[in-house]
Amino acid sequence: MKSGSWILLICLLSLLAYADETQEQQVERLIKQLQDADSDVRSNAAMALGQIWESEGVKDAVPTLIQTLQDKNPEVRVRAASALVQIGTPEALKALKAAVPALIQALQDRDKDVRANAASVLGMIGEGAKDAVPVLIQALQDEDSGVRQSVAWALGQIGKDAVPALIQALQDEHVDVRVNAAKALGQIRSGAKDAVPALILLLKDK
Repeated sequence: MKSGSWILLICLLSLLAYADETQEQQVERLIKQLQDADSDVRSNAAMALGQIWESEGVKDAVPTLIQTLQDKNPEVRVRAASALVQIGTPEALKALKAAVPALIQALQDRDKDVRANAASVLGMIGEGAKDAVPVLIQALQDEDSGVRQSVAWALGQIGKDAVPALIQALQDEHVDVRVNAAKALGQIRSGAKDAVPALILLLKDK
């Protein structure tokens, strides 16, 4: 049997094995699998939690997913960060506020997808993530354009607390940083009125 067929067979057997699970039992099982010795099991568990983000009790997985941002396997870290973004319910976001330090650290991860997803989660937390603003400003210079876009979006979602740092970023020597800072200020809208003079000067940017 070809390897692809084996994978399909395993998936089908897994579905049958857990067919009678309640949502709470499924979440509990996936939380346990996030700590499995096999990185593939951890990765699939994180992905599954993101896919069932509407399920009752899934917010109970948030603390373990946050710990999983430190996983030694880059794919596991990516999927854990993605799951946190997808879960994004008010309850999950409230729990995520305690994760801001871990998410700040994830902004410096060597994997660009982890950095981008960490920025997105910080943006979803909003004003509660204001302690991340200095590191997010630095991340506007990330080598990956996708990360820079996520960072700009996150700063815009954090709101007025990010305005002073964003105004300063409008003077950055890197044009991408200036552009993304301007985009973030645009998202803040009325809360960024103090940035108007600096934005007018930016119009003269060569």
